[in-house]
Amino acid sequence: MDGLPTPLPALCAGHPEMAVAALSVLAGAAGPSVAVCSTTSQTYPCTNILLLIEMDGCQPDWLDCLLEPVAAYQRHLLASAPRNGEVKALLAKEAEVKAQRDQFLANDRFPDREHVDYFAQQLRRIIFQQKRLCFVGRPAPGSLSELFTQSPDESLFLTWSNPQLLLDSVYYKRDYELLARALNGEVCMQRHDDGDNELQQPHMSGIAVCDVPCLKTLLTSYADLFLKPGRVLIVSASGQTGKAVSPNTAAVDWWRRLVNRIFEDRFQQMPRFYSLSVGAESALQAAQGREFLQLWKKSAFPVQASTELCVRLMLLLHLCQDNPAEAIAEATASTAIKLACWLVVENQRALATYRAVGLAEKRKADCAAMLEKISEKGPIKQRDLWRCYTVQSQSAHKPILDTLLQSGAVVKDAEGMLRVSVKEEMTVKPPSCAIPDFHADKH
Repeated sequence: MDGLPTPLPALCAGHPEMAVAALSVLAGAAGPSVAVCSTTSQTYPCTNILLLIEMDGCQPDWLDCLLEPVAAYQRHLLASAPRNGEVKALLAKEAEVKAQRDQFLANDRFPDREHVDYFAQQLRRIIFQQKRLCFVGRPAPGSLSELFTQSPDESLFLTWSNPQLLLDSVYYKRDYELLARALNGEVCMQRHDDGDNELQQPHMSGIAVCDVPCLKTLLTSYADLFLKPGRVLIVSASGQTGKAVSPNTAAVDWWRRLVNRIFEDRFQQMPRFYSLSVGAESALQAAQGREFLQLWKKSAFPVQASTELCVRLMLLLHLCQDNPAEAIAEATASTAIKLACWLVVENQRALATYRAVGLAEKRKADCAAMLEKISEKGPIKQRDLWRCYTVQSQSAHKPILDTLLQSGAVVKDAEGMLRVSVKEEMTVKPPSCAIPDFHADKH
């Protein structure tokens, strides 16, 4: 893809489309410390992101090269000055600022708003400096919610290179709730010592290398979690895993320096705000009325979601520069628009394929289960059939029953009783819990 920083495609073993994986890693590294502002005072935060890489084999070699700097920086934090000493210094500074604020308020009962905001900003700066990134490779089921509970101030960066581990994390109830909460963009309430409540979005970024069965299960069984427009990105790497191409050494060095620089900036200063140049904002507005509008008409992908995705990519491409300016250039915006459109089309292609196949398989299994229930309980009324299910929802079960009625596998008599047709009766398997009649031979 034209316009991408040269080291990115080289880092991904010559596959430019895989550069989106590098950008997603960078999004996790940048975290909540950067945002883009437009001239209309609209702010686009760097939101949570989960990248699903569809593979038809083992994970690619270049993935470890992307993640190694993140793990290395965490090891650097743990091996550097004792964390306890750093925390004590920040707590002492926080106490000092609070004492100054209390003394100021005691002397001035009607202070200017700007003075109050000054102390609030100083306290928020300290709170921001206390945040850390918790990199968890191959998280075990249950570890996500436990880590978030122990240290909610830490942002979680997660990688699942084993598809089964991702499925197990989703099956684990508390981990599933945390993933859903983060990807839904929901916020949690945090209370500060000054009595103010602040809404904060749980920050979580992740990469999952999924094989075809795993990805199909996620997209069909957990559609509410993994079909969030612009938050879950799906990239196909099919046919590329067998190529043993080593990433370019210079590209790997460039990537390591970039990730380390972003981490250092993140933990040493207040959140940074970059602005859109006049040309970049014009390009974005034109895309909203042209490319993004076409995406909405063709695939029902919301224009706002395309805009947020584009701005996020725009920011990440901007940060790839050695000395990024305050304003994002028009050329960067144009590249981000092309990349965002490609991502949306790629996502919709993958989703359409798995949605069609997955829904067909799920409907087939649901029909077989209902056919077995009717065979076991029938003749049975419709309302009594619903009661055989744990979730007694007519909207969920009625389409399945309609399919069976239309196919002739189930018939309804004049009294509204449901029974398996004579043709299907011989093919329905007996229920697994059926108890054999040991007295049948005695008569």
